[in-house]
Amino acid sequence: MKLIDEFWEWQFEKRLEGINSMLKGDNSGYEAHLPIMGTYGKKKVNLAVKGAGLIPKENLLMNYIRESVLLIDKCKKEGWDKSGKKRLEFLLEVHSHPENFQKNFMSSIEMYGTKTFTNVKKSKKCVLMFNDYNYKNLISFQVDCNVKLVEFPDLVYKYAVLMHSMFHNLNQDYPCVYKFELKNILDKRP
Repeated sequence: MKLIDEFWEWQFEKRLEGINSMLKGDNSGYEAHLPIMGTYGKKKVNLAVKGAGLIPKENLLMNYIRESVLLIDKCKKEGWDKSGKKRLEFLLEVHSHPENFQKNFMSSIEMYGTKTFTNVKKSKKCVLMFNDYNYKNLISFQVDCNVKLVEFPDLVYKYAVLMHSMFHNLNQDYPCVYKFELKNILDKRP
């Protein structure tokens, strides 16, 4: 239990640190969002860096979706290029409440439908490897997961795509979103 708590404390601390850094014009410190995803297929391991998102508790998911849609619409009207600070402040507020998130699930968008997608369709197991080389003694967590592919109109799909759209592009049509069920967390620090 101690390691699970340590992982989640690190997740929120690093995400808040990264968002604050971006608000100051720096684009560093967001490692908690970028694990390496390992899958296995055709006798080969496939590794890919994936953006990993947190998933709000089920009773809050629709609220966050509504707020995200309202903010995106408002930012489009005001001018997307001028709204970066507003979108980051929204993300900062969302991640300032760890109690609102499920601690046994994470998500990631499948953008291209290539090797990772092919492997996950065959085996519902994967590994997420989180590393933070600037954090207290080289943090490194291996998270063993079961993966579920969720598609539109699933609420996890909608939430993950909206959060991604806020900061990358407004495309909202992807093959699926991976819903990772966190089964085991291993401390991989040197």
